[in-house]
Amino acid sequence: MAQWSARRSDAAATLLQAKEALDLLQELGASSHRQIALTRLAADAAVQLKDPQQGVRLCQQLVRLCRVEKAEVPGVFAALQLLRTLVAAQRWEEAKTTGHEILSFCQQKEDLLCEAQVLRLLLEAYRKSSASEMLSTWQRSLELVPLVPQVSTAVELLTEVLQASAPLKRPLEALPCAMQLQALAPMEVKAPLLMAMGSALFEGGALEECCRVAQDSARLAEELGDEGLSARALALVANAQVKLGKFSAARQNARRARRRFGEIGDHEEDVRMRLLVAKACLCQDERGRKQPKDAVREAQEAAKLAKELDEKNSELVVSSLVTLVEVLSEAQEWEKCQNASIELLRQYPEKEAFALFHAAKAQQKLGQAHLAKTYLERVSELAARDVASRSLLEEAQEMLAALGEISSRPQQDENAYPGRCLHCGAASCSCAKQQRGGHNGDGMLRPGPAMRKGFLTSTMLREEDEHLKQRIQELANILLALPSPEDVSLEVPLSELGLTSGAAVLLRDELQREVKHIRLPPTLFLDHPTIRAVLGYITGQVR
Repeated sequence: MAQWSARRSDAAATLLQAKEALDLLQELGASSHRQIALTRLAADAAVQLKDPQQGVRLCQQLVRLCRVEKAEVPGVFAALQLLRTLVAAQRWEEAKTTGHEILSFCQQKEDLLCEAQVLRLLLEAYRKSSASEMLSTWQRSLELVPLVPQVSTAVELLTEVLQASAPLKRPLEALPCAMQLQALAPMEVKAPLLMAMGSALFEGGALEECCRVAQDSARLAEELGDEGLSARALALVANAQVKLGKFSAARQNARRARRRFGEIGDHEEDVRMRLLVAKACLCQDERGRKQPKDAVREAQEAAKLAKELDEKNSELVVSSLVTLVEVLSEAQEWEKCQNASIELLRQYPEKEAFALFHAAKAQQKLGQAHLAKTYLERVSELAARDVASRSLLEEAQEMLAALGEISSRPQQDENAYPGRCLHCGAASCSCAKQQRGGHNGDGMLRPGPAMRKGFLTSTMLREEDEHLKQRIQELANILLALPSPEDVSLEVPLSELGLTSGAAVLLRDELQREVKHIRLPPTLFLDHPTIRAVLGYITGQVR
């Protein structure tokens, strides 16, 4: 019954029936040899049900039974099944220990077939845990491939050898053997072998040959009904075609791969293919055409899907947001580029230089030269001390030079605030308030004593909290073009009054100049949307 359920791909029924049969055999005192097949069925079913730990327990129980009965050969087969299940359970160290124990026995008995199976599983364990330690295992596997008496087992071992060659930086060494063996390989193992060959050729820089081999792998996988392998092969073809500059073909194959990944539920690869399509759409294809609208649509959809996978793969979310910013910048959709840059900065502060650089480009195109200069100065500061951001330094400095000599503080923006002073809102700046917290005659706020010293203490904060609140209200009033500062409520989110992400950063920059020794994040007014929340944040930083 268990075997019949396994043929029907009913993993739950297979596991239940196999365990019942095992219990019955143990009650009857059956030999370990008779229990191995059922244990293998049960362990494989547990792996399919994403519960490999249960399979490991079953195999460990069988191995102990074989040792008690001193059944050497059945014990090896039981240990081999345990090794398979440990690899499926990603228990790499236990898998490597068990694998080397079985390997010693196989080499003593000169059992090449068993040795090949063990080496394949060992290579997988090393490749996924500690690739630097697998060189001797990899070399022995490559030597053994021509000696394995069974073609399908030799092909499976060679496939793993090819996959392990990339982390060892030896992508082309196993290819001559693969070229000879692939002609003899049965179809069910030939498609994975061709895929592994294509990956090795890609790593080795043989891109044209990689495309040909990977396309053959995709065709065979489709004939076998293996949608996952077919999608991976098409993705490999698309990546190789991008490197070759064949962007039209790359877009087509990446879209085909994306559809297949979506059908099998591999959403992470779906996102990666959308990002690849977006990048290919921005490049001129063989006919000299670009597809910026398609690029934006694919990048936006990729970012949306990646957010849904945030808990599983935050790196993918960062990659999707970075690509979205680049695509919007290339497509010259500056408003959207600005918003995407601020979102990237708010969620991932480690990308501050990249986000501010593209926000500066957007602000420059939108006519906000002062804000663009503020961003670029910060980018230059970050890039000068951060190696990862160093590539932005030269371009940021070129943009700063192109902006020319712009005052570090805005005096008047006639387009945004016609006829009004940016600091006091008057038609002509003639402010002469000399009381503490008022304005100087040049329209600049005269800071209180604590701010003049560049820091705030708790006592000083209590004295100047009212002044700070008034200052934020004044700046927000001018930026939002409201009738008076009193219209800026302490409790109402500034975004509801019309504060954009760009104006929020400008507001933070103005405040930072006065509260010097408290580091205010660029997203201060986005993370703390009301004036009361901002005051609470500053108070918390002081304490």
